Amino acid sequence: MKNTMNLDQMSSLEIITEMNREDALIASAIQPHLPNISKVIEYCIKAISQGGRIIYMGAGYKWEDLGY
Repeated sequence: MKNTMNLDQMSSLEIITEMNREDALIASAIQPHLPNISKVIEYCIKAISQGGRIIYMGAGYKWEDLGY
């Protein structure tokens, strides 16, 4: 994240290169948590199949955080 603090001073190529580098970190960060993610998915499937619903909140980011 330290490498993205000066986006306003970077070229478009530098920005997308850094975005790609940051995105590459995601898979290895999530991998150890796959068993728990799988459990959550199974719980969701069970809840929906029994007439329940899934309320999904708090994901993503606010546009204000991006300076928009």
